Order: sequence, then structure tokens, then C-alpha cells
Amino acid sequence: MVRSLRYAALAVLLVAGMAFGQGKAALKGGYLGDLRFDTKYGFHSQLEGSTGSNSDFRFGLSPRLDYFVKDGLGVGGGFRFDYSSTTYKQTELSIGPQVDYYFTQWERPRSMSGCLAYLGPGDCIPHVGFSAQLLADRTDYGPTYGPTTDYGWSTRFEVGVAPIIGERVSFPLDLGFGIQNAKPQLSTLRQTQYCFDVCTGCGVFLYK
Repeated sequence: MVRSLRYAALAVLLVAGMAFGQGKAALKGGYLGDLRFDTKYGFHSQLEGSTGSNSDFRFGLSPRLDYFVKDGLGVGGGFRFDYSSTTYKQTELSIGPQVDYYFTQWERPRSMSGCLAYLGPGDCIPHVGFSAQLLADRTDYGPTYGPTTDYGWSTRFEVGVAPIIGERVSFPLDLGFGIQNAKPQLSTLRQTQYCFDVCTGCGVFLYK
């Protein structure tokens, strides 16, 4: 079921992009809609004022939409869903604004060899991004304690590259670092988590 939903979402993005006219990637007045899948590793102190640490792996997806206010500079927002099931089942939801910059002036030399050579010059765009989101982190501790939900905020910085197929479709690859701060439901103290992630997916640059 989950795999079918992912394929359907990618198909919607591709069809939506084809419905718009021709345009260059990341130019002023355009949009970028994408859906990304990530693998995240996080580590954190148990609670402020206590000793010890903990870590976990999570898998998730994050749809988002940018509007380019000038060439290369996109502002918008996104939604992120992460899930892990190790000792306990954890589900994390977050939503908030996003800022991205695509270095559209960078052109890849025609002499580059390998599979990227088929894309043509200038079709592999480096980019950086930053997001700040509100989050809700739900942990199910089983029949003894049941589920609890922690609320807080998160920030994330990413750097990556976006190969462009044609003039509208991209397949970004990002490396991200984030900081999350949340207050456990059963405590007055707050918890800080530091996260590294690898993210890839499919995006479409949209132009009227």
C-alpha cells in the first residue's frame, strides 16, 4: 500500500509538470514541487540535566513546494513524515517554511564523461536549503505505558545537487543536518536531538 502511494505521488508530479509550458529550471516566477525520501540518523541526550545518550534510524518522506522570487531563490514550505520501529514505534510529523537556493549560473563542462554527460551542459545544479518546522513526535511504549507525544521545533540545513532531465524534471540528492528540540509529554525538561540524513526523490519545475 505504501509503495503504491509513493508511485502514485511521483506520477502526479510528472504529469503536473508536463501540463505546464517550457521553462528553465529555478527561474523567477516559477515553482518547484517535489517529493523526497530520506534515511535519518539521530542522536540525543536523554534529557537536559541528565547523563547518557541515545540514537536511532528513521525512514520517511517529505513533500514540499517552492516559489522562485528571483532566479535561483525559492521560498515555500514543506511537510515531513518519519517512522522507525526499533525498541518502540516512533512516528514524527513536522511542517514549516523552507528556503532554497539553486546555483543556476553553474554550468557543467561538456567534456564530463560518464552517465551525466547525457544530460547536457548546465543540467546538474548544486543547491543549498534551510527549513524551520514545528514537530510532533509520537512514541508507543507498548501496553505498559502506552503512546506519548512530544511537541517542539526542528531546523535543517541541506546541501546537494539536482540533475535536471529536460527542462522541468529533477532527481535531487541531498545531505542534511538538523537540530530538533522537544518537550517530552511526561517531563518538564526538554530534549535536543542532532540528525544527519540522506535524501533523494523526484521534483518538477512548473511554469505557466
